[in-house]
Amino acid sequence: AEGEKAQAEAARLAALARAADIPKPTPVPVPAPPPKQSRIPITDLDLVFVIDTTRSMAKPIADLREDLKSIVRVLSDLAPSLRAGVVAYRDRDRGSGYQTLVFPPTDMTPAGLDAIQAFVDGLRAKGGDDWPEMVEVALAEAAAFRWRSDAHLRVVLIGDAHPRRLQWDAAFAAIQSLLAAPGAPGATRRVSVIYPPQSEQGLRSASPAKRRDHEISAQFMALAADRGRGRLVEFAPGRMLEQVLLSVVEQGDFAR
Repeated sequence: AEGEKAQAEAARLAALARAADIPKPTPVPVPAPPPKQSRIPITDLDLVFVIDTTRSMAKPIADLREDLKSIVRVLSDLAPSLRAGVVAYRDRDRGSGYQTLVFPPTDMTPAGLDAIQAFVDGLRAKGGDDWPEMVEVALAEAAAFRWRSDAHLRVVLIGDAHPRRLQWDAAFAAIQSLLAAPGAPGATRRVSVIYPPQSEQGLRSASPAKRRDHEISAQFMALAADRGRGRLVEFAPGRMLEQVLLSVVEQGDFAR
């Protein structure tokens, strides 16, 4: 019996000794969470709406007015710093009242958001008795703004009519000037278009001259988006927020 007790005790001590020889695991440090990053690769976004405010544009103007605050809030979530501006344009005819109205790029603080909302609230669809509008003048106004070199630049042209034929080159030159705005590496420049097309029924009932004007306007807007390295987005009533986001957020420019 004494021998068995001794043997058991020896076995217990041997087990303890073996356990003591096993190296204890080294604690693995838990890595610190990565710093929160912006969802775009640079810090800022500059945005301007260039919008036709003649009579045929009543619905796009109303939709922009309705969705403007949502647009600003969504883009403010994407970009830590957002500035936004507006160039409203009409034509030279007597009933238009103005050629351009300008709200310069402004920081979208709560006060800035209220100010741009008040500006857009005051826009009314009026004038534009003939077809062509002063698109080239409005784009030149946008090109003259002071843009931040380290910011993405987005211009969203919202219109349904082309400029006069002799002014197409001036419009495309203004777009080129916007693309050539000085920018830091990675700061992209885009001009996109939201275009309200005429319905097939409307085209069938239109005169040959008006059908031709619609065709010319569609051609110009497609060229403007192409020259601006942006998108041509078809206007759909009640979906301005979606259409502006499609115009602004280009694949590869913004990180998820």
